[in-house]
Order: sequence, then structure tokens, then C-alpha cells
Amino acid sequence: MADRETEARKLCASLIYTSGTTGPPKGVMVSHDNITWTARICVELYNMTFDIIAPLCSGATVWFAQPDAMKGTLKNTLEEVRPTLFMGVPGVWEKIKEAVELQVQQTSSFKKWAFDKALEIGMQTSINKQQGSSDKPWGYFFADKLIFQGVRKKLDLDQCRCQVTGTAPIDRSVVEFFMQLDVPIYEMYGMSECTGPHTVSLLSAYKLGSAGKAMAGVEMKIDSPNDSGDGEVCFRGRHVFMGYLKEERKTREVLDEDGWLHSGDVDNVDDNSE
Repeated sequence: MADRETEARKLCASLIYTSGTTGPPKGVMVSHDNITWTARICVELYNMTFDIIAPLCSGATVWFAQPDAMKGTLKNTLEEVRPTLFMGVPGVWEKIKEAVELQVQQTSSFKKWAFDKALEIGMQTSINKQQGSSDKPWGYFFADKLIFQGVRKKLDLDQCRCQVTGTAPIDRSVVEFFMQLDVPIYEMYGMSECTGPHTVSLLSAYKLGSAGKAMAGVEMKIDSPNDSGDGEVCFRGRHVFMGYLKEERKTREVLDEDGWLHSGDVDNVDDNSE
């Protein structure tokens, strides 16, 4: 088994070309071991199948949005699928938020007032959850029955048990809006060079403004932090890529001799991140 794992780490299974924001696109070489290890961790420990490989391991069905999803067809896809797990880039959640707000504005004054009161109750409920409490404020039952369930059904997310965002930063106001509707959006952070995810935010590790905790089995550190604790985020683990295709110099720029992948992103880690 050890020999097979060693061999799998040497064999490139996929090439992912970066967006090229700092130059021409580079081919990220992801090994067989990178993919199978990351998929296993996602399925076995986090029950996540936001991928192509992980669903093959768990027997899940994956649906992709249409190319013109942002022009209105996403609604049709969600209506057909009614997903149990849903991942959308920040722009998707922004569009959904705008649609909900527009519909509320077209209702009566009383319904607007009821919606606003429900949001207050939903926010307190979400705050309690973040603090590890299952307590629900007075009025939650009515807010859930009259507002929250209706909104989730209208959005075709009534069967959804996990809503995720990633690939880019999401505006705090968008996350707060869905928190108020008792629809928490879990943030994920990573990059192609670490086979996708590095930190995950789930119910057991959810905090507003945070991208969650590092996945089990990987390491994370902040390199050369300043007085505020901000520094470059670095990763290490079996999810870290092989290198850039035919770009040895570029590979050495991001992957040091100790196996740390230097992301180029600046952030900090609090006491609850490990």
C-alpha cells in the first residue's frame, strides 16, 4: 500500500490552468494522490461532495448550472434539482439576495414589517448557534413558519442542508443577510495548488467573517506575521500539488523545500482555527 501511495504522488492526474492574474496561466499539476486523498477527507470527515471525484466516492449526484445561470436560468435548475447541498460563488448569492429583497419591496407595509422582524429573530438565532447554543428567541417558531420556510421554498432550497461559497471573497453583508433568514452560508478557502479546499466552515466550525478551520490532516501557518498577526497563509499536506508544468522556477517560488505552499494571500489565524 505504501508503494502504491508513493507512486500515486508522482503521477499527474489533472492539469488545472490558473487564471494568470500575475502572468500567463500556469498548469497546476495535481497528482492521483492529491485527488483521492482530498476526496476521501471531504467525504469521510465532512460529508462534502462539491466536486467531481468526491461524489464518485460517495454515490452522490452532481448537477451543474447552465452557462447563462447568472442571466436567470439558475432558478430553473434549482427548481428541477432542489439540491440537498448547494455551492455558489459570491456573485450567485448576491443575485439571490437581490431577488429576495426586490420581492419584499413589492409587498405590503405589514409584510415588510413582518419580514424585518423575522430577520431580527433569525440573526439572534444564528448568533446563538455560533456561540454553541441551540436556544431560539421568542417568536422563532412563527418567523420560521411564516417567513423562513417560505423563502427557502421560493428559492428551491427547502431540501438544502448545507450552503457553501468559495473561489472569491464574499461580502459580509451578503452572509449576514442569509444568516438572518436562518440560511447560513459556509465559506471555504483554498486554491488549485492545494487541490481545492484547505479550510472549511461547517456548523461545528462556523463564525461570521471566517473561512473555517483547516481540514483534518493538513497544516497551516502564517508566515512572517506583523504586530496584528497578519501574514502570508501557507499550507502543507497531501493536498499540496506536484508543481507547475514545465515551470520549475515558478514552482520553487511558491513551494519551499520544507513542503510549505505559499499562497500569496495575507490573513490571520485566531485561537479557534486549529
